[in-house]
This record gives sequence, structure tokens and C-alpha cells, in this order.
Amino acid sequence: MKGAIARVMVPAIVLAAFCGEVQAQDFAAAVPVMGEGALSLIEHGVAATPPGAAFEGGVVRWLGIDDFTTRSLAVSGRWRSLTGAAGLSATGGDEGWRSAGIASGYAGSNAGAALRAVFRQDAAPEAIETPLGRGAGLEAGTGAWIRPRPGLDVWASHPQIYMKGAAPPLNRGLETGIRLAGDGISAWLARRAAGGREARHRGGVALEFGTVASAWIEARDDPLRTGYGIEARSRLVAVAFALETHPVLGETARLSLAIGGAPGGP
Repeated sequence: MKGAIARVMVPAIVLAAFCGEVQAQDFAAAVPVMGEGALSLIEHGVAATPPGAAFEGGVVRWLGIDDFTTRSLAVSGRWRSLTGAAGLSATGGDEGWRSAGIASGYAGSNAGAALRAVFRQDAAPEAIETPLGRGAGLEAGTGAWIRPRPGLDVWASHPQIYMKGAAPPLNRGLETGIRLAGDGISAWLARRAAGGREARHRGGVALEFGTVASAWIEARDDPLRTGYGIEARSRLVAVAFALETHPVLGETARLSLAIGGAPGGP
């Protein structure tokens, strides 16, 4: 029993210690920034979902550890300028944790904002008692973006404004970012607060191959590491894959599949 718990908890501790501020384990998608899918809406609260309904699933293998994998499934819908998403995810094995997330807000052609919340349940027998129940925790926050002119996007995401019960697997501070796009190429830079420590930064460049595919490369600091990814799109389906290296630990691989209102690239 203790060995099974260690297989989940040790990677989580290592992830927090060595990787600093990264995406939380619950609803991480493969696209690096301003994704338009259900997972990104729940994860960041940045409402950019396309019209209609869409389903999206994701798998993330953290640090190359098979026992430390997140699997998520979400659905989103948008009617006029109203948008929302709901999803479920599981991290680790039988003694990992399970999560349920929701998000809702406004999504327009030049701006969007949403509220998001995630409830987690730690399945380990040694999970602590909390006001929400044994091993239970809740976090809630918001995100927004604006396009002041064509080719310029600015966003902010603070997913953990409110927390109660068991602590989340990672602390996520306010992230602000900017993206410039034009003529089949885009570049972005983001800064995330780190709870009293030095802020983390990430930036990248993406190439668009018409409406059918995109490819990108991204760099993060603390520690300095790189990642790259590719997305292929059709009218109703989008598949994205991303791989992030690490100077000390293993690689983190992300895969996401969307059906319906296919998410856009980075």
C-alpha cells in the first residue's frame, strides 16, 4: 500500500520541486497558449471556445513516469457569446487523485472572460480530513483575454484565487501574457507569479501551415528547458502533441484530441 502511494506522491513532490510553476495536472492540453478547447477553458479560464459543441480528451505523462499520468475528458459548448465547459480527470493510479472541473463565461471575437472551478478528491487511504470531506479540495479562479487590434492578443489567468480544503498538487499564481501574430507566424511571452519566489517565464514561436497544421517551439526558465509540438486540424477534428524536455528529470509528453469545434493552434 505504501509503495503504491509513493509511486504517485513522490513524482508529484519532485514535479513541484524541480519544475516550479507548470500547468496543473488536471486539464492540461497539448497546445501551449490561448488554446480554444474545453480543456484550456477549464484549466485557465481564458474563454476562446469556438461556436457549437466540442469534445476534447487529453493524456499527459509527467516527467516520463508511467505511474504519474493524467487522463482528462471535457465537453464545451458555445451559444452566441455564452460559453461553458465541464470535465473529469484522473491522475495516477488507484491511489492518485480525481478531479471535476467547470468553467463558464463570455467568448467574443475580440475578447473573452470566464470563471473556472476544480474539485479534487485524493484517493489515498492516508488522505487528510478537510471541511469538504476526506482528501477533498476546491479551487476557483478566473481568466480573460482581449485583442486590442488584429494580430495582438493579451491574456491574464489567475486560476487559484480561492482555495479550500486539501491543497492543490501545484500552486498556480497570476499569469499574464502577450502574443503577436501575422503572415503565418506568431510569437508569445508569458510571466507567472510564483507565490513569493521569483516569477517564471515562458516564450515561444509558432508557424501556421494554412488552416490544416501548426508547429511550435517554446522555452521556459527555472530550470531552463525547451519544448516543441505540432497540431493537425481538419474541419471537425484536431490532434495535438507536445514534448517538454528537462535538464534533470524525464520528458513530459502531452497529447490532446478534439472533436467538434476543433481547437486552434498556439
